Amino acid sequence: MSVCGSLEAQSIPSPHWVVGAGGGAILRTEQGSSFGGNLRLSRILQPMTALFLEAGVAAHGYSSSDQSGDVCPPGGCPPIRDDGITLLGFELGATYRKASAANPLQPLATIGLYDSASEGTSLIRFGASAGLIVPFRRSGPGPGLEVRYFRMFGDPRFKSLIPISLRWTF
Repeated sequence: MSVCGSLEAQSIPSPHWVVGAGGGAILRTEQGSSFGGNLRLSRILQPMTALFLEAGVAAHGYSSSDQSGDVCPPGGCPPIRDDGITLLGFELGATYRKASAANPLQPLATIGLYDSASEGTSLIRFGASAGLIVPFRRSGPGPGLEVRYFRMFGDPRFKSLIPISLRWTF
Protein backbone atom coordinates (compact mmCIF):
# COMPACT_ATOMS: atom_id res chain seq x y z
CA MET A 1 0.00 0.00 0.00
CA SER A 2 2.80 2.46 0.83
CA VAL A 3 4.53 1.68 -2.48
CA CYS A 4 1.38 2.68 -4.38
CA GLY A 5 1.03 5.84 -2.30
CA SER A 6 4.62 6.92 -2.98
CA LEU A 7 4.25 6.17 -6.70
CA GLU A 8 1.09 8.28 -6.79
CA ALA A 9 2.84 11.21 -5.08
CA GLN A 10 5.74 11.02 -7.54
CA SER A 11 3.47 10.96 -10.60
CA ILE A 12 1.98 14.41 -9.84
CA PRO A 13 2.95 16.67 -12.74
CA SER A 14 5.23 19.55 -11.83
CA PRO A 15 4.17 22.98 -13.06
CA HIS A 16 6.34 24.70 -15.67
CA TRP A 17 4.97 28.26 -15.68
CA VAL A 18 3.32 30.65 -13.26
CA VAL A 19 1.20 33.66 -14.20
CA GLY A 20 0.02 36.07 -11.52
CA ALA A 21 -2.01 39.26 -11.43
CA GLY A 22 -3.47 41.28 -8.62
CA GLY A 23 -3.55 44.48 -6.64
CA GLY A 24 -1.77 45.96 -3.71
CA ALA A 25 -0.71 49.00 -1.75
CA ILE A 26 2.46 51.06 -1.72
CA LEU A 27 3.77 52.67 1.47
CA ARG A 28 5.52 55.92 0.60
CA THR A 29 8.17 57.82 2.54
CA GLU A 30 6.71 61.34 2.19
CA GLN A 31 3.21 61.22 0.70
CA GLY A 32 0.25 59.02 1.55
CA SER A 33 -0.08 55.42 0.44
CA SER A 34 -1.81 54.46 -2.80
CA PHE A 35 -3.13 51.41 -4.58
CA GLY A 36 -2.20 49.73 -7.83
CA GLY A 37 -1.78 46.47 -9.69
CA ASN A 38 0.84 43.90 -10.58
CA LEU A 39 1.55 41.24 -13.21
CA ARG A 40 4.09 38.43 -13.15
CA LEU A 41 5.19 35.71 -15.57
CA SER A 42 7.77 33.15 -14.46
CA ARG A 43 9.32 29.92 -15.67
CA ILE A 44 9.43 27.25 -12.95
CA LEU A 45 12.54 25.14 -12.45
CA GLN A 46 12.82 22.27 -9.96
CA PRO A 47 16.42 21.71 -8.82
CA MET A 48 15.40 19.47 -5.87
CA THR A 49 12.38 17.39 -4.87
CA ALA A 50 10.41 20.06 -2.95
CA LEU A 51 12.28 23.22 -4.01
CA PHE A 52 10.97 25.26 -6.94
CA LEU A 53 12.68 28.27 -8.50
CA GLU A 54 10.59 30.86 -10.35
CA ALA A 55 12.58 33.01 -12.79
CA GLY A 56 10.65 35.69 -14.65
CA VAL A 57 9.51 39.26 -15.15
CA ALA A 58 7.28 41.42 -12.95
CA ALA A 59 5.50 44.72 -13.48
CA HIS A 60 3.90 46.88 -10.78
CA GLY A 61 2.00 50.12 -11.27
CA TYR A 62 0.75 52.30 -8.43
CA SER A 63 -1.35 55.43 -8.66
CA SER A 64 -0.39 58.90 -7.48
CA SER A 65 -0.56 59.54 -3.76
CA ASP A 66 -3.53 61.30 -2.22
CA GLN A 67 -3.29 65.07 -2.03
CA SER A 68 -3.11 66.06 1.62
CA GLY A 69 -6.04 68.01 3.03
CA ASP A 70 -9.28 69.24 1.53
CA VAL A 71 -8.69 72.88 2.45
CA CYS A 72 -6.18 74.92 0.47
CA PRO A 73 -3.89 77.30 2.35
CA PRO A 74 -4.12 81.07 1.72
CA GLY A 75 -2.60 81.82 -1.65
CA GLY A 76 -4.04 78.75 -3.40
CA CYS A 77 -3.64 75.01 -3.55
CA PRO A 78 -0.31 73.43 -4.43
CA PRO A 79 -0.14 71.71 -7.83
CA ILE A 80 -1.32 68.11 -7.96
CA ARG A 81 1.61 65.72 -7.71
CA ASP A 82 2.05 63.17 -10.45
CA ASP A 83 3.96 60.66 -8.36
CA GLY A 84 2.64 57.32 -9.55
CA ILE A 85 5.29 54.60 -9.35
CA THR A 86 6.01 51.96 -11.97
CA LEU A 87 8.31 48.98 -11.36
CA LEU A 88 9.48 46.67 -14.13
CA GLY A 89 12.08 44.04 -13.47
CA PHE A 90 13.48 40.56 -13.39
CA GLU A 91 12.76 38.34 -10.38
CA LEU A 92 14.11 35.08 -9.06
CA GLY A 93 11.89 33.40 -6.49
CA ALA A 94 12.15 30.23 -4.46
CA THR A 95 9.29 28.29 -2.93
CA TYR A 96 9.16 25.07 -0.95
CA ARG A 97 6.28 22.67 -1.36
CA LYS A 98 5.83 18.99 -0.68
CA ALA A 99 3.19 16.99 -2.54
CA SER A 100 2.08 15.17 0.62
CA ALA A 101 2.29 18.08 3.08
CA ALA A 102 -0.61 18.47 5.52
CA ASN A 103 -0.15 22.27 5.59
CA PRO A 104 -1.02 23.77 2.19
CA LEU A 105 0.82 27.08 2.84
CA GLN A 106 4.00 27.50 0.81
CA PRO A 107 6.70 30.04 1.75
CA LEU A 108 7.98 32.25 -1.08
CA ALA A 109 11.07 34.49 -1.20
CA THR A 110 12.16 36.59 -4.19
CA ILE A 111 15.00 38.88 -5.17
CA GLY A 112 15.07 41.07 -8.24
CA LEU A 113 16.50 43.94 -10.22
CA TYR A 114 13.91 46.60 -11.07
CA ASP A 115 13.56 49.83 -13.00
CA SER A 116 11.68 52.12 -10.60
CA ALA A 117 10.11 55.09 -12.42
CA SER A 118 8.26 58.03 -10.87
CA GLU A 119 8.00 61.81 -11.35
CA GLY A 120 10.07 61.71 -14.53
CA THR A 121 13.02 59.87 -12.98
CA SER A 122 14.09 56.27 -13.33
CA LEU A 123 16.31 54.30 -10.94
CA ILE A 124 17.67 50.75 -11.21
CA ARG A 125 17.38 49.14 -7.77
CA PHE A 126 17.43 45.77 -6.02
CA GLY A 127 14.33 44.50 -4.30
CA ALA A 128 13.36 41.51 -2.21
CA SER A 129 10.13 40.03 -0.94
CA ALA A 130 8.86 37.35 1.41
CA GLY A 131 5.40 35.89 1.47
CA LEU A 132 3.06 32.94 1.37
CA ILE A 133 1.27 31.05 -1.36
CA VAL A 134 -2.08 29.44 -0.57
CA PRO A 135 -2.84 26.91 -3.33
CA PHE A 136 -6.50 26.23 -4.07
CA ARG A 137 -5.67 22.61 -4.94
CA ARG A 138 -3.93 20.10 -2.70
CA SER A 139 -1.31 19.10 -5.28
CA GLY A 140 -0.18 19.69 -8.82
CA PRO A 141 -0.65 22.77 -11.00
CA GLY A 142 -3.56 25.13 -10.57
CA PRO A 143 -4.73 28.38 -9.01
CA GLY A 144 -3.60 29.94 -5.76
CA LEU A 145 -3.37 33.15 -3.75
CA GLU A 146 -0.03 34.90 -3.21
CA VAL A 147 0.57 37.54 -0.50
CA ARG A 148 3.98 39.22 -0.23
CA TYR A 149 5.80 41.97 1.61
CA PHE A 150 8.12 43.65 -0.90
CA ARG A 151 11.02 45.97 -0.03
CA MET A 152 12.98 48.09 -2.54
CA PHE A 153 16.52 49.02 -1.49
CA GLY A 154 17.91 52.51 -2.12
CA ASP A 155 14.77 54.14 -3.55
CA PRO A 156 13.92 57.21 -1.44
CA ARG A 157 10.39 57.56 -2.88
CA PHE A 158 8.77 54.64 -1.10
CA LYS A 159 9.28 52.18 1.73
CA SER A 160 7.59 48.99 0.65
CA LEU A 161 4.82 47.28 -1.30
CA ILE A 162 2.21 44.76 -0.28
CA PRO A 163 1.13 42.94 -3.47
CA ILE A 164 -1.69 40.38 -3.36
CA SER A 165 -2.09 38.22 -6.47
CA LEU A 166 -4.09 35.38 -7.88
CA ARG A 167 -1.63 33.03 -9.51
CA TRP A 168 -1.99 30.08 -11.82
CA THR A 169 0.65 27.40 -12.28
CA PHE A 170 0.53 25.23 -15.37
